Amino acid sequence: MMRKPPSLRSIGIDCDIQAIKAFVCDHPLELVDGRAHTFLSSFPFSCRELIYSNPPYLQATRRYLFDDTKTNSVALLDLFKQLPCQVMVSGHASALYDATLVS
Repeated sequence: MMRKPPSLRSIGIDCDIQAIKAFVCDHPLELVDGRAHTFLSSFPFSCRELIYSNPPYLQATRRYLFDDTKTNSVALLDLFKQLPCQVMVSGHASALYDATLVS
């Protein structure tokens, strides 16, 4: 998010409070301490948003302090598919992501 051009509204969501506290950005940014599931489920979409998600990776990849379970990953991917906007998801190669998401 530090490298992306400014937009009308940028929101960063992370369940690691230390990451939230350490984040510094040159443009306005709303930071949310929590899980994307909760925030996105109640967000008032206008259908013009773009979500870029770098979710906690599956436990098998062990990249972050907060790895995700398959159940949580499936729930987040299912939520993304229901949102009325475009969604980009990054992460390591995963059979789960390949089977669930369409490029």
